Amino acid sequence: MALAVAGNKGAAGPDVQSVLDQKVLDTPRFREAAQRLGLVLEDLEIRSFDSFYIPGDLKQKQQLRFDHYEKKRKERLAQILAERAKVIAMNAKKGEVPGVQSAQFLAMLESLFEKEAKRLEVDLKGQLRQHSALVRENEEQLRREQQLQERLLDQEKRRENAQAMVGEVTQESKKRREAKEAHSQEILSKMEQEYREKQEAHARDVIAQEERLTRFMQSRAQETSDKAALFRAKVDDMKRRSEERLVARRLEGENKLLEIGRKITAVDENRKREQEKRMILSEEQHLHIMDVRENKSRIDRVEEHRRGELKEQVESNIERIETLLA
Repeated sequence: MALAVAGNKGAAGPDVQSVLDQKVLDTPRFREAAQRLGLVLEDLEIRSFDSFYIPGDLKQKQQLRFDHYEKKRKERLAQILAERAKVIAMNAKKGEVPGVQSAQFLAMLESLFEKEAKRLEVDLKGQLRQHSALVRENEEQLRREQQLQERLLDQEKRRENAQAMVGEVTQESKKRREAKEAHSQEILSKMEQEYREKQEAHARDVIAQEERLTRFMQSRAQETSDKAALFRAKVDDMKRRSEERLVARRLEGENKLLEIGRKITAVDENRKREQEKRMILSEEQHLHIMDVRENKSRIDRVEEHRRGELKEQVESNIERIETLLA
């Protein structure tokens, strides 16, 4: 039974050293010690970090399972080795002296202890590095918090100074505003006095303008009535002239319509004559084509007749020649 290579987050798989370790753990005295402690060799197998992976689970939980298994495995291994030493001592008392095989086993056991010591050293170094990194992070965090506290104090001082300056500026602004308001009140009182005087003068001007407007409207009404009479006369004359122009245009339009009717009639007659001419010309062309076809048929019939005569003449000559040759 092969064992996986130990290591946090290492690749799982058997190697030569694992096989040797398993051979060391699979000796008679080691099995006897395990049986005395009620342990099984499967609990001492070295498992990789990936073997504790569960789909959908947290990485921290996987690390926790791995660390717990390694801790228990090392404790069991130490217990079995101690029990194995007791078994060897008991056998020695009984007269069983270990031979060459026991020396080889002790050498392999020593190598196993060295390997476990190296593993523990690597783990301790990793934990030390993590602790150092955490210390550095804490120091950096403290430094940042100190800087932030200093900045906050500086900002508080600036805020207090700004509030003091704002109070002084506010008092100065209040004094200037009060002075400006007093000056504005004086200017407003003067402006109101001038406005009342202007209103009185404006009222007098309005009354005078209304009187002038009344006289103007009376004179304008008289002029308007005279102009209205003249305008009505002009309008009546324009209506009369417009009616006369409408009658003249109506007569002119009727005459033009009659002329257009005569022209349309003449165009229709010309169109009919042209159409008759085209029909006649088309018929003449058709007849000419029929004549040409008839002449061609006639010529074909003549040629056919001539070929028949020539054929008969040739056949007759052939018969004569054959008769003479016979």
